[in-house]
Amino acid sequence: MFRINPAYFYAWLTALLFGAILSETFLLYPNIFYDVPDSLQDALGFMKTTSPADLFPKLGAITLIAGIIAAVINRHDKIVFRMIITSVVLMILFEFVFSVLYFWPRNRIMFTDKPGTHTVHDLKLAAHEFQRAHWVRLSVSGINSLLVLFSLRYLPLSEMIASRTGIRKNT
Repeated sequence: MFRINPAYFYAWLTALLFGAILSETFLLYPNIFYDVPDSLQDALGFMKTTSPADLFPKLGAITLIAGIIAAVINRHDKIVFRMIITSVVLMILFEFVFSVLYFWPRNRIMFTDKPGTHTVHDLKLAAHEFQRAHWVRLSVSGINSLLVLFSLRYLPLSEMIASRTGIRKNT
């Protein structure tokens, strides 16, 4: 029977998540933050149909579930397990907790609260703080993706051969 270790799927998802955050950083954020507060209103018009909030919670949840499954499946391989668990913890801390505690309040100031609620200074400050902290989130996402990728190196050779060829040794 052809089976692939879930760590490969988790590695793919973490790379996809990192790529999405990286794309957002260089394709979307320059348009959102180029002339605060006017650019924030332009961004709201642009993101009327869909926004990062429609993608990242779902992709993050799927990635987190895949990481937990990969950790459980690989619990007997200490190196792989530790690397995957570290990755899952980093993801929980920096993609969820950090977002809830740091990014969500600034998103509320910039995008949710009615225009005119906050001063231009407050909007510029929120945008500056958001962008600065985003580099931390982007960096941790890249580290997380590399950590999972490197964990694949420590999978037993038989697992790698089986996943590449579809041939599994009967044990």
